Amino acid sequence: MKSWVAWTGAIALPLFGWVAAIPAFKTPEKYKLTEEVREREFGTDVQLERGKVRYYLVGPDTAETVVLVHGFSVPSYVWGPTFRALSDAGFRVLRFDMFGRGLSDRPRARYNRDFYVRHVGELLDSLRINKPVTVVGLSLGGPVVAAFAAEHPERVNDVVLIDPTTRPRDAGVLKYPLIGGWVAHTMWLPKAAEAQMADFYQPERFSHWTELYEEQMQFRGFGRALVSTLRHFASKDPSPDYDALAAQKKPVLVIWGEHDRTTPVSEAEPLRKRLGAELFMVPEAGHLPHYEQPRVVNPKLIEFLRQ
Repeated sequence: MKSWVAWTGAIALPLFGWVAAIPAFKTPEKYKLTEEVREREFGTDVQLERGKVRYYLVGPDTAETVVLVHGFSVPSYVWGPTFRALSDAGFRVLRFDMFGRGLSDRPRARYNRDFYVRHVGELLDSLRINKPVTVVGLSLGGPVVAAFAAEHPERVNDVVLIDPTTRPRDAGVLKYPLIGGWVAHTMWLPKAAEAQMADFYQPERFSHWTELYEEQMQFRGFGRALVSTLRHFASKDPSPDYDALAAQKKPVLVIWGEHDRTTPVSEAEPLRKRLGAELFMVPEAGHLPHYEQPRVVNPKLIEFLRQ
């Protein structure tokens, strides 16, 4: 009996160690995000309570400020065409990498609703943006800006939601602390960049997208931030914040790609009714209509902001 136990242990322990070590080999996170790395890229950093945030702010102080909030994992470069168009139209425009993404720090924290509401508010305070702003939320950025408006209605003039998340996302096995982290770094994250191509109606037009995405994946803490967001924010029901936004009677524009496979198009009309919003459907576009069809979306967005 003792020999059998010893034999089993002699095999099981090395096997367990090998399995546990797989994430270290599979994960794309190889480097620490340093000042040297940040200095190589365009943009400005601001120190917040949780760490440094990379942001891009253009336009005169006297103009209306539009705050662009990206989604679950793609950082602020997703706003490229929108940022330029709004700036050219005379608005003051702010885009930024949320904690855990792009060139912003990856703090060890619970990335939940309160975390993101504080994130946006503290950034505006640090940049001395005190007047009410327009908030534009993409995908999971939709629940972020809805929560911010619910908590700080006096800081928001109007709201734009682009293919926003409207339901809780099932975290599956990733919700479990140990096995979830293992699965994330061995199976989920290595495929994350390629998976982003499903957000496009015509992915062949955006062959550069995976390369852009992979740049942020190489810095430690990226996966941890995504998993925490999935567990503590994306898996929660955003309905109470949408209801709070509806009660405020603010002007709301909802923009949706007609071929969105990430947030189903069937959710567009119910959200429009709930918010009393204007709905603008974008043909030949998937989950990122502002990026895929900027010539269609930007004029509509600018028209809404100028009303």
